[in-house]
Amino acid sequence: APVSLFGLLLGTPDQGGSWTGPSGASNGVLDPSSGMPGDYLYTVAGVAPCVADQATVTISLATAESAGSNGSTVACANAMAFELFPLLGGDPDVAGSWTDPQGMPFDGLFTPGQDGAGVYLYTVDPPAPCTALSAEVFVDVVPVPSGSVIVDSDFTCVPTEVTVSHDYSGPGTCVWVTGLGPNVEDCGPLTLLYEIPGSYDVSVTIDGGNGCAPVTLEADGPIEVFDRPTADFIMLPEFLSTTVPEAYFNNLSMGASAFEWTVNNVPVSTAEDLIHTFPDALGDEYIVCLTAFASLSCADTMCLDVVVEDGLNVFVPNTFTPNDDGINDQFLPIMTGIDPDSYSLEIFDRWGMLVFSTTAPQGFWDGTLSGTEAPIDVYVWKLSVHDRLSTRRAERSGHVTLLR
Repeated sequence: APVSLFGLLLGTPDQGGSWTGPSGASNGVLDPSSGMPGDYLYTVAGVAPCVADQATVTISLATAESAGSNGSTVACANAMAFELFPLLGGDPDVAGSWTDPQGMPFDGLFTPGQDGAGVYLYTVDPPAPCTALSAEVFVDVVPVPSGSVIVDSDFTCVPTEVTVSHDYSGPGTCVWVTGLGPNVEDCGPLTLLYEIPGSYDVSVTIDGGNGCAPVTLEADGPIEVFDRPTADFIMLPEFLSTTVPEAYFNNLSMGASAFEWTVNNVPVSTAEDLIHTFPDALGDEYIVCLTAFASLSCADTMCLDVVVEDGLNVFVPNTFTPNDDGINDQFLPIMTGIDPDSYSLEIFDRWGMLVFSTTAPQGFWDGTLSGTEAPIDVYVWKLSVHDRLSTRRAERSGHVTLLR
């Protein structure tokens, strides 16, 4: 606004003086929009014999600033980020600063869906003595559909039913992409039948009907549909015994990515093939099962009955007492796992004379020699037999003492 130069003088100047400015005589009023900076001389004429008195007012002019005028806009929550400055009216200066609706510093780039709706203040701070100027931009944000896709599936083998839905509950229309042919215009839930193994991406595009771009929601991952695997294996060797209790199970399964082996329903391994050693104390029967998994709920199981035979085992007593008391009256090797057709037992006296022989596994020496009692002495025995399963030959020899 125009300012009186007289009011800028210090002290108690007399009225009635004259003003001279940088461009000549002045009326003593400075209009900052058209006046000139510089020295303005105020002269008061003296009455003789007194001389005139003068004072100077030095004027500096600051450049005017503008924050523009208020503006507003409406943005969709899924729109691209935009600058607020072009929304100001008038001719605002570019050197101002922004604050958000909470009064915090703001960079002027509004990101819908991230920055909140409200009044954003633009402030310009001109040099003194000019005061700060401000203008407002009001931003309204239109919400868009949001949520997630929900897949309900047990991931069993084909054919399998899968239910898909979403948790958006507002207005609008929906279009599903299911991988099963044409898109489905329905807000769901949908029950889908997958009959061909594969990986299917599922999404739903929702138009909220508010003029904003549609939003596409995707499932966390593809729907995996599996063909049923086939569990199969063989055991090597074909026959087991307590002397050779280790077996190799060769996995021949197809269409599986994971495996589990069990022996008598007890898990023993998740490896592709299995090497397992069965107890070797006594022969027994075991159930070995292989479960082949295409997924946790798409699997096939095969089981095999495994018989571990008693292997070749020979125990020969070192003393017997054939005195007809019913206790230890016979000399007989105790054996398991033998081939009865290969059995041979011979007994010799200390001079090498054969006193008894038999090829019957149950045959025994009763301590007689040609129908008479053999003398108390130490005798040598020789045993030859084959393992029933491996046909491995075993030969044993030792001493037995005959007592009465």
